[in-house]
Amino acid sequence: MHDPMAQEGHYRLIRTLRVRNDNAPGVLGMLTTTLGNAGANIGNIKTVFLGQHHIEREMDVLVEDQAHLERLI
Repeated sequence: MHDPMAQEGHYRLIRTLRVRNDNAPGVLGMLTTTLGNAGANIGNIKTVFLGQHHIEREMDVLVEDQAHLERLI
């Protein structure tokens, strides 16, 4: 079976983060850009709550190790 993460040799952990953001254009884009600039890769994104003023999502992030994850959060 092909494992793209093993081929890259980079990401070792996949963790799900629950994030709550303002319900406004561009907020998700800023969040994903920030995660990418910090060296994380993003997997699935699931909206779990959509309100008038905020949105909650579960985001799978792929990181190098626990220390990398802690730097993200």
